[in-house]
Amino acid sequence: MPNPVADAGRRRSRGYTLLELLLVVTILGIAATLLVPSLVGRDTYTVETVIRRLVADVTFAQSDALAGQGYRRIWFDPEGGGWSVVRLDENELGLPFDPQTADFVRDPLAAGEGQAMSVDLGDQRRYGDVELSNINIDGNRTWITFDPLGGTIADGGVPGTGGELVVRSQNLTYRVRFEPFTGKVAVARAE
Repeated sequence: MPNPVADAGRRRSRGYTLLELLLVVTILGIAATLLVPSLVGRDTYTVETVIRRLVADVTFAQSDALAGQGYRRIWFDPEGGGWSVVRLDENELGLPFDPQTADFVRDPLAAGEGQAMSVDLGDQRRYGDVELSNINIDGNRTWITFDPLGGTIADGGVPGTGGELVVRSQNLTYRVRFEPFTGKVAVARAE
């Protein structure tokens, strides 16, 4: 005579329970989290983080100039230490950057209220050894300026001629190019 209790126990032992499957998936996820950074390398992540932030800040500055119908400038530190996004009046277009008098755009994603939209690559814990170099925009300038229509302009309000800069770490180098007139950003790995 068949025993229903014994038959149920045999059927249950043939498959995996939901708990067992979740445990295996969790272990595989933890292993991948630990393994992937060591395969790719911290240097790659750090450089790509800086490039993503740079492209996002350029896009934001251009959009903010258009939305606010004003001038926005991204000033790149000539020593390669980072950048800042500032608001300008038309009469300030030909003036050099002065951090004491600059009207910094406030970072909408920053944790603190009123924090300036600025990146300091000197923060070794966050950005490692990444630096900017070969900054050459609009005829050897270290900044790019967006007008109220979102286009790039050079000193005197003439259309911008574009330019580029290099984002470099110990093992990786990327070129960031700014197109004339539009300010469109293109990033390419330099070999």
